[in-house]
Amino acid sequence: RSAAPGFGQAPLTPPPAPGFGGQSLPYAPQAPRPYAEPIQPAGPTPGVRMAGHVEGEGDVAFEPGQGAGRPGSKRRLEAVALYIEGVGLQDVAYAAIAADGQPMPWVSPPQFTGSRGTGAPLLGFAARLSGEAAMRYSIAYAGSFLGAGPVAPVRDGEFLRSPADGDPLESLTIILEPRS
Repeated sequence: RSAAPGFGQAPLTPPPAPGFGGQSLPYAPQAPRPYAEPIQPAGPTPGVRMAGHVEGEGDVAFEPGQGAGRPGSKRRLEAVALYIEGVGLQDVAYAAIAADGQPMPWVSPPQFTGSRGTGAPLLGFAARLSGEAAMRYSIAYAGSFLGAGPVAPVRDGEFLRSPADGDPLESLTIILEPRS
């Protein structure tokens, strides 16, 4: 089994082609379109790396600092995994709202939250930090939904959701905000 895009899980769709970080991907990724909200603060903040399972594409690894998904594409984000450079894996947890509207269990890197290979969209997302990371940073996340479009950021374990019931998440951006 080959590793998923830099997150240590096996992809669901063979055959792999050369890809992200020496790992293999089941497709040739296209450059994600930038999503400007929220803006990464200046200074020595740890980089956030994301991978997503995108409708019609499968597992996609995104460049450090870029969100997961494709804003404006009308392709649903079905699963997401994140890694924060310099932050212990045990200090990061995230969860999704499944297609049935129920929260999924909290997971830590390198695991995906959501579903891969079932066609079920994410209806929401939350992330939280613990330990030293929580003392140093607040974690914020914003997204774009198929129906509602961009939704304002929320933070620190609050679920990001569309104002419209059952509206799938299309893209997700995560940033760390240094605490004063």
